[in-house]
Amino acid sequence: MIEHILMAFMWVLIPATLIATLVQSVPWTDRMKKNLLMFCFIHPGWLFPVIFLSAIHIGGYARTEISPIPWRSFSHELMLHDFGSACFSFATVSTVSLWCFWTGANAWFLHHPQMDKTKRVMAHVINLLFGLIVTQPDNPIYRIL
Repeated sequence: MIEHILMAFMWVLIPATLIATLVQSVPWTDRMKKNLLMFCFIHPGWLFPVIFLSAIHIGGYARTEISPIPWRSFSHELMLHDFGSACFSFATVSTVSLWCFWTGANAWFLHHPQMDKTKRVMAHVINLLFGLIVTQPDNPIYRIL
């Protein structure tokens, strides 16, 4: 019984985290926040699991247990487990990869709209370099920890 409750919770939590990440990734989502029903699914509170997902997946990337490419992760999980597990893997890898490569800089822009173009470009470059470092097997950050 408890397994079914946890699975139902995960079927809501993981897609909502991915949707909230996508909302943070694109700048034109301000009008979506005016709709109360939509705001329930795009609330920044859904981003809390990103903390745990990032730690789990970055470690998996470094140990080469998880591919940072979502469709490879999906096909790997589909071969080992079932379609539901593959969907979860695709959603979690997509979420973590978005945060590693793109969303961090865009979330910063949403809260600092007065930045000039050079700071925006530099933030994207730093975010991209961070993503390239942590998604590599045997990345230096993982070796330090």
